Amino acid sequence: MADTIQSIEVLRQAQRFTCAVEELRSCGKIDVTIPSEVNACIACELYLKYLRCFEKGDVTTVEEIKQYKHELCTLYNKLSNEDIKGEIVLRMKLDENSFSKKLKKIQNNCVNLRYVYQEDKITSSFGFMVKLMHVLNEICERKENEKIDLMLKERASEQ
Repeated sequence: MADTIQSIEVLRQAQRFTCAVEELRSCGKIDVTIPSEVNACIACELYLKYLRCFEKGDVTTVEEIKQYKHELCTLYNKLSNEDIKGEIVLRMKLDENSFSKKLKKIQNNCVNLRYVYQEDKITSSFGFMVKLMHVLNEICERKENEKIDLMLKERASEQ
């Protein structure tokens, strides 16, 4: 196993889970809300980890990626770029306080929903998670494209 991870690897894995959510949602044969939300939670976790990795210079360690497990609220709070955090909240159409409360309430749904049959009460928030997943995907894609554009400009100026 590699000691370091490139941010693009994290982004691509997040996008695979996003595709899985879309596939599940289109299946229509049985209620797939819970499996879809679990996959959306995993995608959001990875998008937030991508943004953390991106902030740290595009490469991070395996330990850094694993450190926060599935804790969405913790991962969000660890983002140091206030502009990105503000954009996430704005695009979710919530104020910072409401967004943080909602995220904290469902912070461990990635794990909890997999064992929904064992729990007395779990807060499901499928619509919120899918919207957050799409918002994060768009922000991460833009960041990756900005990075590529910068690299191409640097190469062009060297020639």
